[in-house]
Formats: sequence, structure tokens, C-alpha cells
Amino acid sequence: MQTMGRWTRQFSLRCRILVALVLACHSLLVSLPVAAQGEIDQALFERLRWARFELVRGRLEVRDIRRGQNRSITVEHHEIMVREHISFRIDNQDLLLHYERKGPQDSLILDVLGNRLLTLRWIPTSPEKQEVFYHQDLKQVRFQVGGEKGQEHQAAHLWLLFLEHPEDCQRHLVPMLETLRQNWQLGRSLDTVETNLIHTALTPPAIDMDHLREKITELRSGPYRQRRAADLAIRSMGHEIVGILEEIDTRDLNAEQRLRIRRICESMSSHSADTPLSVTSWLKSSPSTWLCLMKNPDWTIRVSAHQRLAWLIGNPVPFNPEASPAIRERQIATLREDLLRR
Repeated sequence: MQTMGRWTRQFSLRCRILVALVLACHSLLVSLPVAAQGEIDQALFERLRWARFELVRGRLEVRDIRRGQNRSITVEHHEIMVREHISFRIDNQDLLLHYERKGPQDSLILDVLGNRLLTLRWIPTSPEKQEVFYHQDLKQVRFQVGGEKGQEHQAAHLWLLFLEHPEDCQRHLVPMLETLRQNWQLGRSLDTVETNLIHTALTPPAIDMDHLREKITELRSGPYRQRRAADLAIRSMGHEIVGILEEIDTRDLNAEQRLRIRRICESMSSHSADTPLSVTSWLKSSPSTWLCLMKNPDWTIRVSAHQRLAWLIGNPVPFNPEASPAIRERQIATLREDLLRR
């Protein structure tokens, strides 16, 4: 009887352990985010809440990073024949993120190296569709359609890329970027920003360019009190001043002028996620914005952008909105070289 009782207790203990293991495994499986039947509308890193993408000053940034040990996971969605893989680690405070999503229709590959480098590639399986590639580094963003020999566009940041090449971006780049975040609606934001800027072009800028040039000159000479007063006077012009200061010709400025202008831009630039209102406020005083819109196929927009740029720099701008596309392209290239050399 003692033997039978001991065996019964051991069997009961084993049963409880087995049940606990089954429940733990079930809990683990339930907690793993899986895609619903049909298409995957959230990337794995978003479903896991490991990271979140934002557009900040026209550049993709990873926010809300879940700190912790390095991790890697693969999920097979057998019902829709899609495989997702993500590896995520922090190296010297830099995020190293690799994400892949492969299915019967296409593949998406993302690599992030801190804030220094980001690449995103969409590869369709159908030969009738074109591969799309996006590259972002510290100096510029670059967008390519059709593989290595395809058409390539580049700009200082995404908003300028959107404005200069709206059709290609809306058709190819925006849909790929929107896969990084559910309900991002970048395309709608782009339309709103463009509309706001076109309305802005009809009125002269609030910045007094002669006054601004005078204060920039005062940053380089005279007593410290005068240089400090000039610095404060520039800051008092408001956040709108950042757009033009970021692109000002610095060839004739000394080291102190360059340093103070850089610090003004850094302190007055918003590091929150871009919104149509904040982007409009920033770009309406940027000469590059109006050079981009001077390429618009709509003649009325080209005329308005040309006038706005002339108001902004305080000088006539040699450009003919009625010229042929090839001539306009050469004129804009010359203006960009003359106005934006740093």
C-alpha cells in the first residue's frame, strides 16, 4: 500500500508538471503576434513592439526601441506562405536591425545601422513589376526604381524627394515606406504639404532678408555683446528662419558665423515626428523647396514657385517658367549650384 501510495503521488506530480508545461507552451504560442488571414498589414517588429518608425526632418528614424538583450525571431505564416525574420541588437548604443519578409508575391528587406545608414528594398517576384530601393545616410536620401540600371533620384531629405518627383514617389516609394508602419498615410501627408506650400507661394515670406543679412554680418566682427545681440535677433525671427539658414551660402562666412548659424539651426529645429503643419513651416523658407516646385508640370505652380524664390533670396532669379523641360532643367541645375553651394 505504501508503494502504491508513493507511485500515485509521483504520478500526480508528473501530471501537474506536464500540465504546467503544456499551459506555458500554449501561452507562449498565443502571445506570439501572428498575421491575420490574408495580407500582413504590420511588420513583425511593429507587432512585437520592438521598434517604431517615424519621419523626422525628412529622414526615417527608429523610435520606441525596446532595450534589452539581443534577440532574433522567425515566424512562418503557413496559411499565406509568408516568412518573416528579424534580428535586433544594440551595439555601442547603435541599433542594428535586420528584417525580412518573403512571400509568393514579393520580398521586403530592411537594414538599419544606428542613425548612420538605412536601406529598404522591395523585390517583386513578377517580372512585370519593378524593384524599388531606398538608401539613407548622413548626407542624403536616394531612391531607385528598376534595379541597379534603373532610374535614380536623390535629395537632402525625403520631403524634397517627394516634392521634386511626386509621381514616382507616390507610385513606388511611398507604398514601400508605408509597409514599415500600419496606417502611416505618408501619401496623404505629402499631398497636404504640397497643397500648403503652393498656397504659401502666393505671399511674400515674412523674413526680412536685408535685416537677416545684416545680422549674419554682425556675427563675425565687433565686440562679443554685438555678436550675441545679432545671434538673438536672428533667433527672434522664429522657426521659419531655419529653412533658409540651413541652405545659406557659407563660402564667405568665417568660423564663428558658421558655428553660430549651425547652433541656431540645431536649437530651433524640431525633433518631433513630422506633421504637415511643421513641414510646411520648415520648407516654406527653404530655397530648395521652390527649386523643386519650379520643376512641376503645372505652369501656374512653376510661376508661383519662381516668384517665391525671388522674394526669398531678395534678388531676381534667372528662370523661364514657359521654356521647354530641357531648358528649365538646365536653368534649375545652374540655380541650385549657385544658390546652394556651401
